[in-house]
Formats: sequence, C-alpha cells, structure tokens
Amino acid sequence: MGELVSGGSAGGGGFLPEFSSRANLYSRPTGEGAHALDEEFATAGAHGGTAVDVTGTIVGSKKSHLLTVAVAGQSANDVGVIVYPLTGIVAAPVTLETVMSANSALEANPMHGICFTDGVAAGSKIVSFGYIFDATDVALQVRQGTLTAFSTSTAAKNTSGSSVYGTGQLWLRLVWSAADTFKVLVSTDGEGWNIFNFAASYASTITPTHFGVYGTAWAGTTTSHAGYEFLRIDESDKAS
Repeated sequence: MGELVSGGSAGGGGFLPEFSSRANLYSRPTGEGAHALDEEFATAGAHGGTAVDVTGTIVGSKKSHLLTVAVAGQSANDVGVIVYPLTGIVAAPVTLETVMSANSALEANPMHGICFTDGVAAGSKIVSFGYIFDATDVALQVRQGTLTAFSTSTAAKNTSGSSVYGTGQLWLRLVWSAADTFKVLVSTDGEGWNIFNFAASYASTITPTHFGVYGTAWAGTTTSHAGYEFLRIDESDKAS
C-alpha cells in the first residue's frame, strides 16, 4: 500500500492515483471484533462520508479496501476533511486506527492523516495525527485547531520522522482517552506500538462527534495524495 502504480503522479489538478492495495491483509487480531462504525472501504464508489472544503478541494474514493484522497488549493490556514459520525458515542475513551501512506511534493507543508472533529461546519474544531511535508523533510505531527485556523494551532512535530519512519506505510492511532485529552501512537507493523514524540498525552478542548481523515495542500502548487486501508473504531483506550 502506498506506492503509485505506473502513470501515477503527485501533480495535476484533482487527479486521483491508484494506490496499490493488499485487500484483507490487515485483518483484526484474533479476539478483536469489528465495530459498527468501522470503515473498511471494501466496495468501489464514493467515500461515503461528509467532505468539508474550506478552501480548495478534498476528493476521496474507495476501492478494494482502500480510500484514496487528493487535496489541492487550500490556503495556508485551512484544512479539508472527510469524516463519518461517531453515532452512539458521546464520551471517551475511543481509539481511531488506520494504516496509511502519503505522497506529496516537498513544498509549503501539505499534510495528511486521521482526525476527530466536533462537527462538519467550516469552523469545527479538529485534533489530528499524520504526515507533514515541508521544503526539506517529511515528519509526523500532532495538530489541533479549527478547519479555518489549522496553521495557528498548537503542534508537536517529530522532525526526525522521515529518517525514522520513511514516507511509506505506517499504522497510526489517535486516542480520545478522556475529556479534552488525546494520545497518539505509531507502528511500522501494526503489532508493536510506540508513543509518538514521547508525550504521554495532548490537551485539546474538543468533544468529538466525527472521525475520519484530513488533508491540506497548504498553499502548495501541486495536488497531494494519501491512501488509507481502513478506519477502525474501538471504544477503549488502546494507548494504555
């Protein structure tokens, strides 16, 4: 997962590349049942969520256990999301997990990853974990704020991310562990998990109502892409 097939490109306006997918490879460990809110992207078609464009566009499609997302045209303050409702869940703990990769030019800080939001309006709050590309490096980052003020949010950036994890496939967990408290974990194989940035938790004043993916081209000139094998929900703190 995460490699562009022949003919794919990070450039262009709204072009969705075909990410190679290994369907059903990342099954749940024995004894862990599926959740009703899980998104496995098994059937071809639209993403099935709510896309929120503040500026620019965020476009997603699913096929063969893969959600492919492209973003373009966002200003340096804005972020787009594709989100799904946390139906029936009103309080922590909740763990959101994915396996993903991203593809972008090294320019102007484009970003991709997983998130919780407290709605689908342009001013909704967001807390997120994922990739950031800048002019010289690729890293992982925890970021929070609103969909219209993503650039001024509090951020924790692991600037050694590219040398430690590379730019390919990673497993990510974003955990709503308690009121206004979040944890993040990263894995290279989906089995062994590490606390990101050696921070036990992050404070963010948000009560999530939706989960999903985010992306921003961050005033860059090219379209950037990400691929997600699944979005899985667990009503427990899988960082403890």
